[in-house]
Amino acid sequence: MASSGRVVPGEGTEYQDAPAAPQSAIERFIQRTLDSPVALVLLIIGCLLPLVIFVTYPLPIRAHIVLSLLLVAVGLFTVARFPHMRLVIVVLSLAASFRYMLFRGTETLALDSWGDTFTSVGLYVAELYALITLVGGYFQTAIVRRNQPVPIDDVPPNQLPWVDIFIPTYDEDDQVLRPTVLGAAAIDYPNKRVFVLDDGRKVKGDARAWVEDLCREVGATYVARTDGKGAKAGNINHALQYAKGDLVAIFDADHVPNRDFLNATVGFFVVNPDVALVQTPHHFYNSDPFVRNLYLDGLVPGEQHLFYHGIQLGNDFWNAAFFCGSCAVLRREALDEVGGVTEITVTEDAHTALQMHANGWDSVYLDVPLAAGLATESYSAHIGQRIRWARGMAQIFRLDNPLIKPGLSLAQRLSYFQASWYFLFGLPRLLFIVTPALYLSFDFHPLDANVREVLVYAIPHLVLAALGSVTMNRNVRHSLWPEVYEVAIAPYTALVTTLAFIAPKRGKFNVTAKGATFDRVRFDFRNTLPLLVIAGLIVWGFVQVPFKIRDNVLDVDTILVAAAWNLYNFIVLVAAILAALERPQRRRFHRVARSAGVMLLAGDAADAAWFAPLEGTTVDLSMGGLAARFPGRHDLPVQAAVELSNPWARSVPLPIQPVGVEYLSEEDVTVVRANFSPLDTRQQSDLARQIFGATDAWAGERFRFDSYWRGVTSVMVAILAVGLGNPTWLRRFMAPNQGEQLGTLVPGVEHSRCVNCGAAMLEGAVRCGACGALQPDELVPVQPVQLQAEVRGVRPMVLPAVLLVLAALLAFGYSPVVDAVSQAVPLNKWEKVPYQTRKGELAQATHRIHALHGELERTVLRARPVDGRFSRKVWEVKRDYSLMTPIVEDESTREVEVALETSVAAIEEARAAYDPKNPSDPAVRDALDRAEVNLGRAANRLGIPL
Repeated sequence: MASSGRVVPGEGTEYQDAPAAPQSAIERFIQRTLDSPVALVLLIIGCLLPLVIFVTYPLPIRAHIVLSLLLVAVGLFTVARFPHMRLVIVVLSLAASFRYMLFRGTETLALDSWGDTFTSVGLYVAELYALITLVGGYFQTAIVRRNQPVPIDDVPPNQLPWVDIFIPTYDEDDQVLRPTVLGAAAIDYPNKRVFVLDDGRKVKGDARAWVEDLCREVGATYVARTDGKGAKAGNINHALQYAKGDLVAIFDADHVPNRDFLNATVGFFVVNPDVALVQTPHHFYNSDPFVRNLYLDGLVPGEQHLFYHGIQLGNDFWNAAFFCGSCAVLRREALDEVGGVTEITVTEDAHTALQMHANGWDSVYLDVPLAAGLATESYSAHIGQRIRWARGMAQIFRLDNPLIKPGLSLAQRLSYFQASWYFLFGLPRLLFIVTPALYLSFDFHPLDANVREVLVYAIPHLVLAALGSVTMNRNVRHSLWPEVYEVAIAPYTALVTTLAFIAPKRGKFNVTAKGATFDRVRFDFRNTLPLLVIAGLIVWGFVQVPFKIRDNVLDVDTILVAAAWNLYNFIVLVAAILAALERPQRRRFHRVARSAGVMLLAGDAADAAWFAPLEGTTVDLSMGGLAARFPGRHDLPVQAAVELSNPWARSVPLPIQPVGVEYLSEEDVTVVRANFSPLDTRQQSDLARQIFGATDAWAGERFRFDSYWRGVTSVMVAILAVGLGNPTWLRRFMAPNQGEQLGTLVPGVEHSRCVNCGAAMLEGAVRCGACGALQPDELVPVQPVQLQAEVRGVRPMVLPAVLLVLAALLAFGYSPVVDAVSQAVPLNKWEKVPYQTRKGELAQATHRIHALHGELERTVLRARPVDGRFSRKVWEVKRDYSLMTPIVEDESTREVEVALETSVAAIEEARAAYDPKNPSDPAVRDALDRAEVNLGRAANRLGIPL
């Protein structure tokens, strides 16, 4: 068993993994409150009850604005000074979002025509989907558990479970599969067997004989089949009859494990017999096509970082971390109990985990990247992979819905539901993109309300949702990028998820292509065609803006808001389209940044006579070559070799073919770039160990902490980078500032370094995996990593303070503030207002009624049909300005209100009597004259020109 007192699986936390800082008074108060049931009930009544009232009670609009300002101020303050208090942001965000959705559903739906109904109801349904996704996202990420490896150093080898390592392969090339097989063979664990599961013989026959030869070279077991039934799941199930180990570790053909993979994962099975699955992150040593093609390497975290370094941690807290198809270990007993890897959906991994959880087994997620693979290398491959995921999760939702599946806990149901529900984003995302363009181009109205009033409810919802995203996503996903990724695949996921609901058993498993190369720039027109069509619709909407303003002078506010929304969508869409402009990728092997010792040697005896060995440091490595720096100025021998060294091992000599030698005089170093000459199996194994074998090989990736404006800026810069060719000044603009806070993606990976050889050790290990030395009880920990960006000083307090002051002045009726706000929002809708405020509103009403009078008069003169929305416009004026409602007792205001009401009544009378076939009807003319007289009377009393 593992040594007692050293390491145990982590407990639930709100990202409090690093050594805790001294608690503030408010943090101590909250901790004591959470520890006391009575205090917790009082907290719920005292804090949540006002929020419930805020959501459900029809507050006067001024009171709503005041409370919204308070919520946003508290949210901004919390994100800046107490970012680990994530639940505060969750509560505030959900309060604002539920209030907005209640308002939207009860007061803003446009149902006047089929076009309006389709657009308005469609948008509202999309917003409901987004709200459910928001709630599910908070459930998955607000509270997490971060486990630490359980050491097995003191367990005798004969008591350790046997592990069968499966590497399924289909059509991968040698340069993709070979490092994985070599890495698996080099795993530091006594009781293991490596199986290569070749499913490619079905299509390539004897052309795949090299896979069997590779297995023979490294001592792996070769298992092949030719029927291809069940795709990857069937391949694994076929191999289970030949493997008899206690555990099964599975790696995709491109995922190379490091030497400590089993040492870090097997311990969970040893200490807990109920654990059926230990999943580790999928780490990628190349950039996905969005990051690569938009010049964002090192600046923006990749798409999958949020899932593997955020969502899975929350799933683990609820015992719902699921199998991801690779980089995982499964208990054979649990796998046999559920009938092997399920074959009825194309996301066999998540579905298998669902079956095991339903049977009462536990899962563990270890947020330590212990293997690295290839991300999708092309835009088309990215879309194809996401289509499979979307289809598979929709199949699970349809065939084995977690909400009604027996055996799951409530938290597990919600976790799996959210995982499936998320992939239904295709149709909602398309609706969000096209709605403003439909309004601008075809006059389909998504809202039937005063747009300023809608913004009063929408802005707090959007701002607090953005703050929630910033807080939950930390540095693993930057704002706005989720929309870019989703828009790129929305047309395809909308189609496949719909088909999956109609015919859930259709669709086949498609293997994601890896190891692609491109020798020139190319644009993926085929996969961006739907986006290009939508972009055309958006551009046409921009063209219509000036004409729409000319013809709808009373709807200028609505038109401008729609145009701004259209511009936002256009920016997101352009970024998604430009990601399909593939940059050249000529290298067969991706270079990995590695700083290892390197010794440059002469390749033959003649050269050795004059060439002394040079010691330097590598810059990067790959299975195909390297770059290295050597102090001083040097010439190279005709034939050369290098030896690489890390704390745990030195490689055998590796012959190289230099392709470039550059002397940097300002640094006095010689930079050598070289390709490796053909290597034998031992040399390849040593090289793979140097590149992929280090315990901390993938633990050092760091990114800026998220802020909404940083996300917007990065999208804009990415578009400029593609357009301008990524100039140096733009790269400098995007680079983090010196001293800027950066967050490590994987906190707590290395606890210390070996006191003997200095090699990185997994947290909690008692014996060094490199040299085998036992460690003292007290190890000096490395510098704790930061999980949230905490801002000190006065600057982050300025905006919250301004909002609080504004809220107080508005609440207490400070006239200048009330008047200023009333110019933007009709505050009088539900409350009494001062005379000056009412007078200003009546002046606005007079101008709007005069514009309606002029519109109807021009229609009569031209004998044309009346605009179908004319009656609606008249009603909106009466609603917005509460005409003939006893708001104040001042006689002069009363006279104006009577005059305006009479004008409106006369306009409605003229509208009812007008017939385009009889435009000269005297009743119409008489009504229009009465309306004009009363408008003049109101204007005179208000002292305004018409």
